[in-house]
Amino acid sequence: MAKKNTGKAPSVQFYYKDFLADMSEYEPEIIGAWMLVLIKIWHTKDAGQITKTLAQFSLIMQTTIDKAKMFLDYFSTEKIADVTELNGKITVINRRAKRDATLAEQNRLRQKAFRNKGNNNAKVTEPKGNPSSSSSSSSSTSIRKEKNKKKKKTTPFLLQEGKFKNITPEDLTQWSEAYPAVDIQLSIKQAAQWLVSNPTKLKKNYRRFLTNWFMRTQENGGNKEGGKNGRTKKDIGHPKEFIR
Repeated sequence: MAKKNTGKAPSVQFYYKDFLADMSEYEPEIIGAWMLVLIKIWHTKDAGQITKTLAQFSLIMQTTIDKAKMFLDYFSTEKIADVTELNGKITVINRRAKRDATLAEQNRLRQKAFRNKGNNNAKVTEPKGNPSSSSSSSSSTSIRKEKNKKKKKTTPFLLQEGKFKNITPEDLTQWSEAYPAVDIQLSIKQAAQWLVSNPTKLKKNYRRFLTNWFMRTQENGGNKEGGKNGRTKKDIGHPKEFIR
C-alpha cells in the first residue's frame, strides 16, 4: 500500500546540543541568519553547501543586502562556515553536512562496488545441449549426493521399540570384519536392552556408542560361541569406562 502524502516537508537530523554549544556566544540575529542558511543547505541537492548571489542570500536570511554581507563575513571570520566568492557567486559550506554527505557517497560507492563484484563472481551455468558437460555435471552431482549420504548417516535409537534404526547389511559386514570376536547381532540387542534399562543415559551419537560397545567386547575376548563374554556386570554398571 502506497504511503499517503501528507504534504509535509522531509525531516532532517538536527544536533541541537551541538548547535547550541557552537552558537552560544553569538547574537540572536547571527543565530537566526545561520539557521535560515542551514535550512536552505539541507534542501539543496549540492550536499553540504549552497551557492547564491548576495541578493539571494539576503532573501534567504530575510534581511537587507548590507546585513546579509555582514552576516556572511561574520560566518567566515568566526569559522561558523567556509565562505568563498567567485565571479559574483558566494558559496557557503557547512562542514558537518559536507562531511556527512562525503561519507554517505563513499558508502554508496562501496556498496555499488560490492554488488558489482558479486555479479562478476556469479556462478556461470553450463550451456544446454552439451552432452559432455551434462554428463560431467550429472556425475559430479551423483558423487556429491553419495558423499552427503555417507556424511549424514546416523543410527537413531527408538526407545519405545527398544531397537536401533538405519543399520544396514553393509554396516553389519563392516563391524563383523572390524571386530571378528564379536557377535554383532547379539551385541546390538544387548546394547539396545542396556539403553532401555537406562533411559536417562541416552546418547547423542549411537553409531559411536555401538562401535565402543563392540570394541570393549572385543577387548574382553569377544562374545561369540566358545569365546568369553565381553560384557560383564561390572562393565554394565560402569558404562563410562567404555562409552566415550
